[in-house]
Amino acid sequence: MKFFFWLLTICFTLGLNAAEKAKVKFIRGQATMLAPGMMKATSIKKGDFIPEDTSVVTKNKAFVRVVFPDKTAMNIGPNSMVVIKKVPKKKSNVVNLLTGIIKAEVKKTEKKETKTKMVVKTRTAIMGVRGTKFQSTYNPSNKATSLVTVEGKVAMVKVKEEPIKITKDSKGKFKVEKPKDLTQNLDKVDQIFEKKEVVEVPAGRYSGVGETVAKPTIPVKIAPTQYNAIAKSMGSTKTAEEVMKPLDNDPKPEGFENKATGDIAPKSGGFVDFNTGIYVPPSAEAKLDKATGTFKAEKVGKVDTSTGDYIPPKGIKIDEKKGFIIDKKESDKLASNEEKEELRKTVAGLNKEFKKQVKVNKTESSKLDSSGSKWLPKNHILTAKFIPYSDILTVKNKETNSEADFYSKSAQWTILTWAQEWNELWSSRLRIGGQDYEFDESDLNVYSYGGDDGEGYFSLGVGYKYSKKVNIWIDIVDKDMYYLTPSNSDGVELRTSSLGSFDFTAEYKLKDWNMFQVNLFGTFHLYMDDSVPGVYGGDEGADLFGFTTGSDFYYAWKKNMGVKTSAFYSRVTADADSIEYTRNSFGLGFEFVYDI
Repeated sequence: MKFFFWLLTICFTLGLNAAEKAKVKFIRGQATMLAPGMMKATSIKKGDFIPEDTSVVTKNKAFVRVVFPDKTAMNIGPNSMVVIKKVPKKKSNVVNLLTGIIKAEVKKTEKKETKTKMVVKTRTAIMGVRGTKFQSTYNPSNKATSLVTVEGKVAMVKVKEEPIKITKDSKGKFKVEKPKDLTQNLDKVDQIFEKKEVVEVPAGRYSGVGETVAKPTIPVKIAPTQYNAIAKSMGSTKTAEEVMKPLDNDPKPEGFENKATGDIAPKSGGFVDFNTGIYVPPSAEAKLDKATGTFKAEKVGKVDTSTGDYIPPKGIKIDEKKGFIIDKKESDKLASNEEKEELRKTVAGLNKEFKKQVKVNKTESSKLDSSGSKWLPKNHILTAKFIPYSDILTVKNKETNSEADFYSKSAQWTILTWAQEWNELWSSRLRIGGQDYEFDESDLNVYSYGGDDGEGYFSLGVGYKYSKKVNIWIDIVDKDMYYLTPSNSDGVELRTSSLGSFDFTAEYKLKDWNMFQVNLFGTFHLYMDDSVPGVYGGDEGADLFGFTTGSDFYYAWKKNMGVKTSAFYSRVTADADSIEYTRNSFGLGFEFVYDI
Protein backbone atom coordinates (compact mmCIF):
# COMPACT_ATOMS: atom_id res chain seq x y z
CA MET A 1 0.00 0.00 0.00
CA LYS A 2 2.81 2.37 0.89
CA PHE A 3 4.60 1.49 -2.34
CA PHE A 4 1.45 2.27 -4.31
CA PHE A 5 1.10 5.62 -2.50
CA TRP A 6 4.68 6.67 -3.27
CA LEU A 7 4.36 5.55 -6.89
CA LEU A 8 1.20 7.62 -7.24
CA THR A 9 2.96 10.65 -5.68
CA ILE A 10 5.93 10.35 -8.02
CA CYS A 11 3.70 10.07 -11.08
CA PHE A 12 1.67 13.08 -9.96
CA THR A 13 4.86 15.10 -9.39
CA LEU A 14 6.22 14.15 -12.80
CA GLY A 15 2.95 15.19 -14.33
CA LEU A 16 3.18 18.57 -12.64
CA ASN A 17 6.77 19.02 -13.81
CA ALA A 18 5.84 18.14 -17.38
CA ALA A 19 3.17 20.83 -17.32
CA GLU A 20 5.73 23.37 -16.15
CA LYS A 21 8.07 23.02 -19.10
CA ALA A 22 8.31 24.82 -22.39
CA LYS A 23 8.61 22.72 -25.54
CA VAL A 24 10.79 23.11 -28.63
CA LYS A 25 8.48 23.22 -31.66
CA PHE A 26 11.04 24.10 -34.33
CA ILE A 27 14.81 24.44 -34.66
CA ARG A 28 17.10 25.52 -37.45
CA GLY A 29 20.87 25.50 -37.15
CA GLN A 30 22.78 24.77 -33.96
CA ALA A 31 21.48 25.51 -30.46
CA THR A 32 22.20 24.12 -27.00
CA MET A 33 20.57 24.15 -23.57
CA LEU A 34 21.94 23.85 -20.05
CA ALA A 35 19.34 22.66 -17.55
CA PRO A 36 19.67 22.91 -13.73
CA GLY A 37 22.02 20.26 -12.34
CA MET A 38 23.62 19.58 -15.73
CA MET A 39 27.38 19.96 -16.06
CA LYS A 40 27.46 20.16 -19.83
CA ALA A 41 25.21 21.79 -22.41
CA THR A 42 23.37 19.49 -24.80
CA SER A 43 22.16 20.03 -28.35
CA ILE A 44 18.52 20.99 -28.73
CA LYS A 45 16.19 18.84 -30.83
CA LYS A 46 12.64 19.34 -31.95
CA GLY A 47 10.26 18.05 -29.28
CA ASP A 48 12.64 18.63 -26.34
CA PHE A 49 11.14 19.94 -23.10
CA ILE A 50 12.84 22.91 -21.43
CA PRO A 51 12.41 23.11 -17.64
CA GLU A 52 12.64 26.24 -15.52
CA ASP A 53 16.04 27.91 -15.02
CA THR A 54 17.36 26.49 -18.29
CA SER A 55 19.57 28.60 -20.54
CA VAL A 56 19.22 28.35 -24.32
CA VAL A 57 22.08 29.44 -26.58
CA THR A 58 21.79 29.78 -30.36
CA LYS A 59 24.68 29.85 -32.79
CA ASN A 60 25.09 32.06 -35.86
CA LYS A 61 22.13 31.73 -38.29
CA ALA A 62 20.31 29.47 -35.78
CA PHE A 63 16.68 29.82 -34.77
CA VAL A 64 14.61 28.11 -32.03
CA ARG A 65 10.84 28.29 -31.54
CA VAL A 66 9.67 27.56 -28.00
CA VAL A 67 6.04 27.17 -26.91
CA PHE A 68 4.96 27.55 -23.29
CA PRO A 69 2.11 25.58 -21.69
CA ASP A 70 -0.22 28.59 -22.00
CA LYS A 71 0.36 28.62 -25.82
CA THR A 72 2.70 31.62 -25.68
CA ALA A 73 5.26 31.22 -28.49
CA MET A 74 8.76 32.67 -28.42
CA ASN A 75 11.29 32.70 -31.26
CA ILE A 76 14.93 32.94 -30.17
CA GLY A 77 17.08 34.54 -32.87
CA PRO A 78 20.69 33.86 -33.91
CA ASN A 79 23.59 34.52 -31.52
CA SER A 80 21.25 34.78 -28.55
CA MET A 81 21.21 33.56 -24.96
CA VAL A 82 17.92 33.26 -23.09
CA VAL A 83 17.14 31.82 -19.68
CA ILE A 84 13.63 30.41 -19.35
CA LYS A 85 13.38 31.40 -15.71
CA LYS A 86 9.85 30.52 -14.65
CA VAL A 87 7.00 28.58 -16.26
CA PRO A 88 4.26 28.57 -13.59
CA LYS A 89 0.72 27.39 -14.20
CA LYS A 90 -1.24 30.40 -13.03
CA LYS A 91 1.27 33.22 -13.02
CA SER A 92 3.57 35.04 -15.45
CA ASN A 93 6.13 33.24 -17.56
CA VAL A 94 9.51 34.85 -16.89
CA VAL A 95 12.31 35.00 -19.47
CA ASN A 96 15.76 36.53 -18.97
CA LEU A 97 17.16 37.88 -22.23
CA LEU A 98 20.93 37.94 -21.69
CA THR A 99 21.91 38.74 -25.24
CA GLY A 100 20.38 38.69 -28.71
CA ILE A 101 16.86 38.85 -30.13
CA ILE A 102 13.50 37.33 -29.28
CA LYS A 103 10.13 37.54 -30.97
CA ALA A 104 7.10 36.48 -28.96
CA GLU A 105 3.37 36.02 -29.37
CA VAL A 106 1.66 36.06 -25.99
CA LYS A 107 -1.85 34.60 -25.90
CA LYS A 108 -4.60 35.99 -23.72
CA THR A 109 -5.15 33.10 -21.32
CA GLU A 110 -7.19 32.31 -18.23
CA LYS A 111 -4.37 33.17 -15.84
CA LYS A 112 -6.61 35.42 -13.80
CA GLU A 113 -4.19 35.64 -10.88
CA THR A 114 -2.05 38.11 -12.85
CA LYS A 115 -2.68 40.66 -15.59
CA THR A 116 0.85 40.25 -16.92
CA LYS A 117 1.11 37.01 -18.91
CA MET A 118 4.83 37.20 -19.66
CA VAL A 119 7.81 39.08 -18.26
CA VAL A 120 10.99 39.65 -20.28
CA LYS A 121 13.93 40.86 -18.22
CA THR A 122 17.25 42.27 -19.42
CA ARG A 123 19.95 43.92 -17.33
CA THR A 124 18.55 47.36 -18.08
CA ALA A 125 14.81 46.81 -18.51
CA ILE A 126 11.78 44.75 -17.56
CA MET A 127 8.96 44.30 -20.08
CA GLY A 128 5.47 43.18 -19.17
CA VAL A 129 3.23 41.58 -21.78
CA ARG A 130 -0.51 41.13 -21.51
CA GLY A 131 -1.41 39.53 -24.81
CA THR A 132 0.46 40.82 -27.85
CA LYS A 133 3.20 40.32 -30.44
CA PHE A 134 6.53 42.04 -30.00
CA GLN A 135 10.24 41.90 -30.81
CA SER A 136 12.97 42.78 -28.33
CA THR A 137 16.75 42.78 -28.20
CA TYR A 138 19.46 43.23 -25.60
CA ASN A 139 23.11 43.95 -26.28
CA PRO A 140 25.35 43.39 -23.23
CA SER A 141 28.25 45.27 -24.83
CA ASN A 142 26.44 48.61 -24.76
CA LYS A 143 23.64 47.56 -22.35
CA ALA A 144 20.97 48.74 -24.80
CA THR A 145 17.50 47.22 -24.68
CA SER A 146 15.10 47.86 -27.57
CA LEU A 147 11.46 46.98 -28.04
CA VAL A 148 9.11 47.11 -31.03
CA THR A 149 5.47 46.21 -30.50
CA VAL A 150 3.70 44.55 -33.42
CA GLU A 151 0.25 44.06 -31.92
CA GLY A 152 -1.29 45.21 -28.64
CA LYS A 153 0.83 46.94 -25.99
CA VAL A 154 3.95 46.15 -23.98
CA ALA A 155 4.87 47.88 -20.72
CA MET A 156 8.52 48.75 -20.19
CA VAL A 157 10.44 50.04 -17.17
CA LYS A 158 14.13 50.69 -16.68
CA VAL A 159 16.04 48.76 -14.02
CA LYS A 160 19.41 49.74 -12.66
CA GLU A 161 21.93 46.94 -12.81
CA GLU A 162 23.41 46.44 -9.37
CA PRO A 163 26.73 44.62 -8.87
CA ILE A 164 27.13 41.48 -6.76
CA LYS A 165 28.32 42.43 -3.27
CA ILE A 166 30.88 40.32 -1.40
CA THR A 167 31.09 41.01 2.34
CA LYS A 168 32.48 39.36 5.48
CA ASP A 169 30.38 38.32 8.46
CA SER A 170 31.41 38.54 12.12
CA LYS A 171 33.26 35.22 11.90
CA GLY A 172 35.33 36.34 8.92
CA LYS A 173 33.47 34.25 6.36
CA PHE A 174 32.74 35.71 2.94
CA LYS A 175 29.13 36.34 2.10
CA VAL A 176 27.81 36.86 -1.44
CA GLU A 177 24.81 39.17 -1.79
CA LYS A 178 23.09 38.94 -5.17
CA PRO A 179 21.17 41.95 -6.54
CA LYS A 180 17.46 42.01 -5.81
CA ASP A 181 15.39 40.37 -8.55
CA LEU A 182 12.11 42.26 -9.01
CA THR A 183 10.58 39.28 -10.84
CA GLN A 184 11.32 36.80 -8.03
CA ASN A 185 7.96 37.36 -6.35
CA LEU A 186 5.41 36.58 -9.08
CA ASP A 187 2.56 37.75 -6.84
CA LYS A 188 3.89 41.32 -7.14
CA VAL A 189 4.81 41.32 -10.84
CA ASP A 190 1.84 43.50 -11.80
CA GLN A 191 3.00 46.14 -9.31
CA ILE A 192 6.22 46.64 -11.27
CA PHE A 193 4.19 48.05 -14.16
CA GLU A 194 2.07 50.42 -12.11
CA LYS A 195 4.86 52.93 -11.47
CA LYS A 196 5.07 56.38 -13.05
CA GLU A 197 8.32 55.51 -14.81
CA VAL A 198 6.65 52.76 -16.83
CA VAL A 199 6.20 53.37 -20.56
CA GLU A 200 3.49 51.59 -22.55
CA VAL A 201 4.57 50.87 -26.11
CA PRO A 202 1.65 50.55 -28.57
CA ALA A 203 1.76 48.70 -31.89
CA GLY A 204 4.03 50.15 -34.55
CA ARG A 205 6.16 51.98 -31.97
CA TYR A 206 9.65 51.66 -30.55
CA SER A 207 11.07 52.36 -27.11
CA GLY A 208 14.58 51.81 -25.85
CA VAL A 209 16.64 51.90 -22.67
CA GLY A 210 20.36 52.50 -22.34
CA GLU A 211 22.87 53.70 -19.78
CA THR A 212 22.59 57.32 -20.89
CA VAL A 213 18.81 57.67 -20.40
CA ALA A 214 16.93 57.92 -17.11
CA LYS A 215 13.94 55.93 -18.36
CA PRO A 216 12.66 54.29 -21.53
CA THR A 217 12.30 56.67 -24.45
CA ILE A 218 8.84 57.92 -25.33
CA PRO A 219 7.39 55.42 -27.86
CA VAL A 220 7.74 56.64 -31.45
CA LYS A 221 6.62 55.15 -34.75
CA ILE A 222 9.27 53.23 -36.64
CA ALA A 223 9.73 53.23 -40.42
CA PRO A 224 6.58 51.73 -42.01
CA THR A 225 8.73 49.48 -44.21
CA GLN A 226 10.40 47.97 -41.16
CA TYR A 227 7.13 47.50 -39.30
CA ASN A 228 5.51 45.74 -42.26
CA ALA A 229 8.51 43.42 -42.59
CA ILE A 230 8.55 42.52 -38.87
CA ALA A 231 4.77 42.04 -38.78
CA LYS A 232 4.88 39.76 -41.81
CA SER A 233 7.72 37.68 -40.31
CA MET A 234 5.59 37.13 -37.20
CA GLY A 235 2.45 36.15 -39.09
CA SER A 236 0.60 39.37 -38.31
CA THR A 237 -1.94 40.71 -40.79
CA LYS A 238 -1.59 44.25 -39.44
CA THR A 239 -0.12 46.99 -41.66
CA ALA A 240 1.69 50.21 -40.84
CA GLU A 241 -1.22 52.37 -41.99
CA GLU A 242 -3.54 50.54 -39.56
CA VAL A 243 -1.39 50.64 -36.42
CA MET A 244 0.17 54.06 -37.03
CA LYS A 245 -3.05 56.00 -36.83
CA PRO A 246 -2.58 58.94 -34.44
CA LEU A 247 -2.92 58.24 -30.71
CA ASP A 248 -3.50 60.85 -28.02
CA ASN A 249 -0.14 60.17 -26.37
CA ASP A 250 1.91 60.11 -29.56
CA PRO A 251 4.74 62.71 -29.42
CA LYS A 252 5.33 65.14 -32.25
CA PRO A 253 7.00 63.41 -35.23
CA GLU A 254 10.01 65.74 -34.85
CA GLY A 255 10.67 64.30 -31.38
CA PHE A 256 11.91 66.19 -28.32
CA GLU A 257 14.22 66.00 -25.33
CA ASN A 258 13.37 67.34 -21.87
CA LYS A 259 16.52 67.29 -19.75
CA ALA A 260 14.60 68.33 -16.65
CA THR A 261 12.27 65.31 -16.68
CA GLY A 262 14.51 62.92 -18.58
CA ASP A 263 11.87 62.41 -21.29
CA ILE A 264 13.29 61.68 -24.74
CA ALA A 265 11.31 61.06 -27.92
CA PRO A 266 13.45 60.32 -30.99
CA LYS A 267 12.41 61.49 -34.44
CA SER A 268 9.70 59.21 -35.81
CA GLY A 269 10.13 56.98 -38.85
CA GLY A 270 13.57 55.59 -38.02
CA PHE A 271 14.98 52.08 -38.11
CA VAL A 272 15.78 49.81 -35.18
CA ASP A 273 19.03 47.88 -35.46
CA PHE A 274 18.28 44.75 -33.46
CA ASN A 275 21.90 43.62 -33.49
CA THR A 276 23.10 46.60 -31.48
CA GLY A 277 19.81 47.74 -29.95
CA ILE A 278 20.21 51.21 -31.48
CA TYR A 279 17.45 53.37 -32.95
CA VAL A 280 18.51 55.12 -36.18
CA PRO A 281 16.40 58.27 -36.74
CA PRO A 282 15.67 59.83 -40.15
CA SER A 283 18.06 62.48 -41.45
CA ALA A 284 17.60 66.19 -40.77
CA GLU A 285 16.27 66.85 -44.29
CA ALA A 286 13.81 63.91 -44.28
CA LYS A 287 10.27 64.69 -45.43
CA LEU A 288 7.17 63.96 -43.34
CA ASP A 289 4.71 61.34 -44.56
CA LYS A 290 1.38 62.68 -43.29
CA ALA A 291 -0.40 59.37 -43.88
CA THR A 292 1.63 57.60 -41.18
CA GLY A 293 3.00 60.57 -39.23
CA THR A 294 6.58 59.44 -39.85
CA PHE A 295 9.57 60.99 -41.55
CA LYS A 296 10.95 59.10 -44.55
CA ALA A 297 14.24 57.51 -43.57
CA GLU A 298 15.80 57.53 -47.03
CA LYS A 299 19.47 58.37 -46.42
CA VAL A 300 20.17 56.50 -43.19
CA GLY A 301 19.85 52.94 -44.48
CA LYS A 302 17.15 50.44 -45.37
CA VAL A 303 15.65 47.14 -44.16
CA ASP A 304 15.53 43.55 -45.30
CA THR A 305 11.89 43.29 -46.40
CA SER A 306 11.70 39.61 -45.41
CA THR A 307 13.07 39.90 -41.86
CA GLY A 308 12.91 43.60 -40.98
CA ASP A 309 16.65 43.68 -40.19
CA TYR A 310 18.32 47.08 -40.52
CA ILE A 311 20.91 47.55 -43.29
CA PRO A 312 23.23 50.60 -42.90
CA PRO A 313 23.95 52.89 -45.90
CA LYS A 314 26.43 51.56 -48.42
CA GLY A 315 29.99 52.07 -47.19
CA ILE A 316 28.96 52.29 -43.51
CA LYS A 317 28.98 49.74 -40.68
CA ILE A 318 27.50 49.99 -37.20
CA ASP A 319 29.52 48.94 -34.19
CA GLU A 320 27.85 48.30 -30.85
CA LYS A 321 30.40 50.45 -28.97
CA LYS A 322 32.07 52.74 -31.50
CA GLY A 323 28.94 53.78 -33.36
CA PHE A 324 28.76 54.19 -37.12
CA ILE A 325 32.07 53.69 -38.89
CA ILE A 326 33.16 53.78 -42.51
CA ASP A 327 33.44 50.38 -44.17
CA LYS A 328 36.87 50.70 -45.78
CA LYS A 329 36.27 47.89 -48.25
CA GLU A 330 33.10 49.50 -49.59
CA SER A 331 34.35 53.09 -49.41
CA ASP A 332 37.33 52.09 -51.54
CA LYS A 333 34.90 51.54 -54.41
CA LEU A 334 33.70 55.16 -54.35
CA ALA A 335 34.95 57.13 -57.31
CA SER A 336 34.86 60.74 -56.18
CA ASN A 337 36.04 62.69 -53.17
CA GLU A 338 32.59 64.24 -52.96
CA GLU A 339 31.08 60.80 -52.38
CA LYS A 340 33.64 60.07 -49.69
CA GLU A 341 33.00 63.42 -48.02
CA GLU A 342 29.25 62.77 -48.15
CA LEU A 343 29.92 59.40 -46.50
CA ARG A 344 31.89 61.09 -43.71
CA LYS A 345 29.09 63.60 -43.16
CA THR A 346 26.51 60.80 -42.99
CA VAL A 347 28.59 58.95 -40.39
CA ALA A 348 28.98 62.10 -38.28
CA GLY A 349 25.22 62.75 -38.39
CA LEU A 350 24.33 59.20 -37.42
CA ASN A 351 26.79 59.21 -34.52
CA LYS A 352 25.17 62.29 -32.97
CA GLU A 353 22.09 60.18 -32.23
CA PHE A 354 24.16 57.12 -31.35
CA LYS A 355 25.93 59.04 -28.57
CA LYS A 356 22.57 59.87 -26.98
CA GLN A 357 21.79 56.18 -26.58
CA VAL A 358 25.16 54.58 -25.87
CA LYS A 359 28.37 55.63 -24.13
CA VAL A 360 30.71 55.81 -27.10
CA ASN A 361 34.37 54.90 -26.78
CA LYS A 362 35.90 58.37 -26.97
CA THR A 363 39.19 57.23 -28.48
CA GLU A 364 37.51 55.33 -31.28
CA SER A 365 34.91 58.04 -31.81
CA SER A 366 37.56 60.67 -32.35
CA LYS A 367 39.09 58.53 -35.06
CA LEU A 368 35.83 58.72 -36.98
CA ASP A 369 35.70 62.48 -37.07
CA SER A 370 39.33 63.36 -37.65
CA SER A 371 42.14 61.98 -39.73
CA GLY A 372 44.90 64.09 -38.20
CA SER A 373 45.67 67.49 -36.76
CA LYS A 374 43.02 70.11 -37.35
CA TRP A 375 45.78 72.41 -38.66
CA LEU A 376 46.75 70.04 -41.48
CA PRO A 377 44.85 69.09 -44.65
CA LYS A 378 42.65 66.03 -44.40
CA ASN A 379 43.52 64.91 -47.90
CA HIS A 380 45.96 65.57 -50.75
CA ILE A 381 45.37 65.09 -54.49
CA LEU A 382 48.01 65.13 -57.22
CA THR A 383 47.17 65.46 -60.91
CA ALA A 384 49.09 65.70 -64.17
CA LYS A 385 47.20 67.20 -67.12
CA PHE A 386 48.08 67.35 -70.81
CA ILE A 387 46.00 69.87 -72.80
CA PRO A 388 46.37 69.94 -76.61
CA TYR A 389 44.31 72.69 -78.24
CA SER A 390 43.81 74.74 -81.39
CA ASP A 391 43.98 78.52 -81.57
CA ILE A 392 42.43 81.02 -83.95
CA LEU A 393 43.93 84.46 -83.32
CA THR A 394 42.12 87.28 -85.09
CA VAL A 395 44.20 90.48 -85.29
CA LYS A 396 42.61 93.76 -86.38
CA ASN A 397 44.94 96.65 -87.25
CA LYS A 398 42.92 99.75 -86.49
CA GLU A 399 45.43 102.07 -88.21
CA THR A 400 45.01 100.34 -91.58
CA ASN A 401 41.55 98.95 -90.88
CA SER A 402 42.80 95.48 -91.90
CA GLU A 403 42.09 92.13 -90.27
CA ALA A 404 43.75 88.70 -90.46
CA ASP A 405 43.26 85.26 -88.88
CA PHE A 406 46.25 83.23 -87.67
CA TYR A 407 46.03 79.55 -86.85
CA SER A 408 48.09 77.50 -84.45
CA LYS A 409 50.12 74.64 -85.84
CA SER A 410 50.66 72.89 -82.52
CA ALA A 411 49.72 74.06 -79.05
CA GLN A 412 49.58 72.31 -75.70
CA TRP A 413 49.80 72.99 -72.01
CA THR A 414 51.26 70.60 -69.42
CA ILE A 415 50.03 71.43 -65.90
CA LEU A 416 50.76 69.72 -62.57
CA THR A 417 48.35 70.30 -59.66
CA TRP A 418 48.70 69.70 -55.93
CA ALA A 419 45.32 70.11 -54.17
CA GLN A 420 44.63 70.05 -50.43
CA GLU A 421 41.26 69.31 -48.79
CA TRP A 422 41.07 71.03 -45.40
CA ASN A 423 37.55 70.06 -44.38
CA GLU A 424 34.22 69.21 -45.95
CA LEU A 425 33.85 72.74 -47.38
CA TRP A 426 37.25 74.27 -48.11
CA SER A 427 40.11 73.25 -50.42
CA SER A 428 43.20 74.85 -51.94
CA ARG A 429 45.48 74.11 -54.88
CA LEU A 430 48.82 74.98 -56.43
CA ARG A 431 49.33 74.60 -60.20
CA ILE A 432 52.50 74.93 -62.23
CA GLY A 433 53.17 74.12 -65.86
CA GLY A 434 54.50 75.08 -69.24
CA GLN A 435 53.34 75.64 -72.81
CA ASP A 436 54.58 74.65 -76.23
CA TYR A 437 53.17 76.84 -78.99
CA GLU A 438 53.70 77.18 -82.73
CA PHE A 439 51.81 79.19 -85.36
CA ASP A 440 51.14 77.87 -88.83
CA GLU A 441 53.77 79.74 -90.86
CA SER A 442 52.41 78.80 -94.31
CA ASP A 443 52.41 81.95 -96.46
CA LEU A 444 53.49 83.92 -93.46
CA ASN A 445 56.69 85.84 -92.75
CA VAL A 446 57.30 85.74 -89.00
CA TYR A 447 59.99 87.89 -87.43
CA SER A 448 61.50 87.62 -83.95
CA TYR A 449 60.04 84.13 -83.73
CA GLY A 450 60.68 82.90 -80.26
CA GLY A 451 60.52 79.29 -81.40
CA ASP A 452 58.94 76.52 -79.38
CA ASP A 453 60.88 76.96 -76.18
CA GLY A 454 57.63 77.07 -74.20
CA GLU A 455 56.34 79.50 -71.63
CA GLY A 456 55.24 79.17 -68.02
CA TYR A 457 52.04 78.83 -65.97
CA PHE A 458 51.58 79.38 -62.22
CA SER A 459 48.47 79.71 -60.05
CA LEU A 460 47.26 79.56 -56.45
CA GLY A 461 43.61 78.93 -55.68
CA VAL A 462 41.02 78.29 -52.98
CA GLY A 463 37.85 76.23 -53.39
CA TYR A 464 34.51 76.20 -51.58
CA LYS A 465 31.88 73.47 -51.71
CA TYR A 466 28.70 75.49 -52.21
CA SER A 467 26.42 72.45 -52.34
CA LYS A 468 26.51 68.73 -53.07
CA LYS A 469 26.68 69.48 -56.78
CA VAL A 470 28.40 72.88 -56.99
CA ASN A 471 32.04 73.79 -56.25
CA ILE A 472 33.43 77.31 -56.57
CA TRP A 473 37.11 78.14 -57.16
CA ILE A 474 39.02 81.43 -57.13
CA ASP A 475 42.55 81.26 -58.59
CA ILE A 476 45.28 83.87 -58.97
CA VAL A 477 46.88 83.03 -62.32
CA ASP A 478 50.03 84.17 -64.07
CA LYS A 479 50.67 82.78 -67.55
CA ASP A 480 52.37 83.79 -70.80
CA MET A 481 50.43 84.32 -74.02
CA TYR A 482 51.60 84.48 -77.65
CA TYR A 483 50.64 87.37 -79.97
CA LEU A 484 51.20 88.13 -83.67
CA THR A 485 51.45 91.83 -84.46
CA PRO A 486 52.16 93.79 -87.67
CA SER A 487 55.86 94.58 -88.07
CA ASN A 488 57.66 97.47 -89.80
CA SER A 489 58.70 95.13 -92.59
CA ASP A 490 56.57 92.87 -94.71
CA GLY A 491 55.34 90.32 -92.22
CA VAL A 492 54.32 89.89 -88.61
CA GLU A 493 56.19 89.78 -85.35
CA LEU A 494 55.64 87.03 -82.74
CA ARG A 495 55.73 88.32 -79.19
CA THR A 496 54.90 86.98 -75.72
CA SER A 497 53.34 88.85 -72.86
CA SER A 498 52.73 87.89 -69.24
CA LEU A 499 49.05 87.90 -68.40
CA GLY A 500 47.82 87.92 -64.79
CA SER A 501 44.20 87.25 -63.84
CA PHE A 502 41.70 86.30 -61.16
CA ASP A 503 39.85 83.22 -62.41
CA PHE A 504 36.38 82.58 -60.98
CA THR A 505 35.25 79.01 -61.71
CA ALA A 506 31.98 77.19 -61.00
CA GLU A 507 31.87 73.39 -61.34
CA TYR A 508 28.56 71.54 -61.52
CA LYS A 509 28.28 67.78 -61.02
CA LEU A 510 25.85 66.74 -63.74
CA LYS A 511 25.87 62.98 -63.13
CA ASP A 512 27.56 60.72 -60.63
CA TRP A 513 27.68 56.94 -60.88
CA ASN A 514 29.75 54.54 -58.80
CA MET A 515 32.97 54.88 -60.81
CA PHE A 516 32.00 57.59 -63.31
CA GLN A 517 31.29 61.29 -63.01
CA VAL A 518 30.26 63.97 -65.52
CA ASN A 519 30.82 67.67 -64.70
CA LEU A 520 30.16 71.01 -66.34
CA PHE A 521 32.34 74.03 -65.64
CA GLY A 522 32.60 77.70 -66.49
CA THR A 523 35.35 80.23 -65.75
CA PHE A 524 35.32 84.03 -65.88
CA HIS A 525 38.77 85.62 -66.29
CA LEU A 526 39.22 89.00 -64.60
CA TYR A 527 42.55 90.30 -65.90
CA MET A 528 44.89 92.29 -63.70
CA ASP A 529 47.22 93.31 -66.57
CA ASP A 530 45.70 95.73 -69.07
CA SER A 531 48.48 95.91 -71.68
CA VAL A 532 49.06 93.98 -74.92
CA PRO A 533 51.64 94.26 -77.75
CA GLY A 534 50.72 97.22 -79.99
CA VAL A 535 51.27 97.88 -83.68
CA TYR A 536 54.96 98.18 -84.68
CA GLY A 537 56.29 97.39 -81.20
CA GLY A 538 55.65 98.63 -77.69
CA ASP A 539 52.77 97.82 -75.36
CA GLU A 540 49.38 99.49 -75.21
CA GLY A 541 46.69 99.62 -72.60
CA ALA A 542 43.70 97.44 -73.46
CA ASP A 543 40.30 96.32 -72.23
CA LEU A 544 40.50 92.56 -71.71
CA PHE A 545 37.69 90.07 -71.26
CA GLY A 546 37.75 86.28 -71.22
CA PHE A 547 35.78 83.18 -70.34
CA THR A 548 36.12 79.40 -70.63
CA THR A 549 33.38 76.77 -70.61
CA GLY A 550 33.36 73.02 -71.02
CA SER A 551 32.71 69.61 -69.52
CA ASP A 552 34.75 66.73 -68.21
CA PHE A 553 34.28 63.00 -67.70
CA TYR A 554 36.01 61.26 -64.79
CA TYR A 555 36.59 57.52 -64.44
CA ALA A 556 38.18 55.96 -61.33
CA TRP A 557 39.51 52.43 -61.71
CA LYS A 558 40.66 52.45 -58.08
CA LYS A 559 39.51 54.31 -54.99
CA ASN A 560 42.44 56.74 -55.30
CA MET A 561 43.32 56.64 -58.99
CA GLY A 562 41.48 57.78 -62.06
CA VAL A 563 41.62 59.60 -65.35
CA LYS A 564 39.71 62.67 -66.45
CA THR A 565 39.03 63.74 -70.04
CA SER A 566 37.66 67.18 -70.83
CA ALA A 567 36.57 69.36 -73.72
CA PHE A 568 36.56 73.15 -73.55
CA TYR A 569 36.05 76.38 -75.47
CA SER A 570 37.81 79.61 -74.48
CA ARG A 571 37.49 83.16 -75.77
CA VAL A 572 39.70 86.15 -74.88
CA THR A 573 39.37 89.65 -76.36
CA ALA A 574 41.77 92.58 -75.97
CA ASP A 575 40.83 96.00 -77.35
CA ALA A 576 43.68 98.60 -77.54
CA ASP A 577 43.97 101.95 -79.31
CA SER A 578 45.76 100.66 -82.40
CA ILE A 579 44.98 96.95 -82.34
CA GLU A 580 42.34 94.42 -81.32
CA TYR A 581 42.93 90.74 -80.53
CA THR A 582 40.31 87.98 -80.43
CA ARG A 583 41.53 84.54 -79.46
CA ASN A 584 39.21 81.51 -79.82
CA SER A 585 40.57 78.23 -78.46
CA PHE A 586 39.15 74.71 -78.65
CA GLY A 587 40.84 71.89 -76.80
CA LEU A 588 40.83 68.59 -74.98
CA GLY A 589 42.34 67.67 -71.65
CA PHE A 590 43.75 64.36 -70.45
CA GLU A 591 44.41 64.26 -66.73
CA PHE A 592 45.75 61.56 -64.42
CA VAL A 593 44.42 61.87 -60.83
CA TYR A 594 46.04 60.36 -57.74
CA ASP A 595 44.25 60.79 -54.41
CA ILE A 596 46.89 60.42 -51.69
